[in-house]
Amino acid sequence: MRTRWKSWLLGGTVGLLALVGLVVAQSTKHPVSERYEFRNGHYTTQSATETIAAGATITIETCGSVKNISAAGAVTTGTTNTFTAATTLPNACEVLVCNVGAQTITLDKNALFLSQGGADVALLASSCLNIVGNGALWRQTTAQQTST
Repeated sequence: MRTRWKSWLLGGTVGLLALVGLVVAQSTKHPVSERYEFRNGHYTTQSATETIAAGATITIETCGSVKNISAAGAVTTGTTNTFTAATTLPNACEVLVCNVGAQTITLDKNALFLSQGGADVALLASSCLNIVGNGALWRQTTAQQTST
């Protein structure tokens, strides 16, 4: 009887170690530039901060992510695409966009980005807002949240 117990315990330990090895291997597949945050009960990716130039399109890489942006001066995004085309990402793609710089970045309201107020959104320094893509366009889903 003791031999069965020891075999079972040893087998369980080996299985657990294999599982831990798999989890470690999976966690190393993410680029070094990504960081992880705990938000709304789950982990989200946070890529490196993107510097926005006048007329630029903000690149959205991953749904359920935090997108940090900054600019060297006050700028306005592109008038055709404020963000990466929503058609390149899954439906109901949610992203928290945060201006981590000291300058105001104006998000141009256009046919592919619908804002809550129906006008351009001046994203102030240290401010965030949530956007959701429906596979065709982006919609602002929260008011601007400013941290001081």
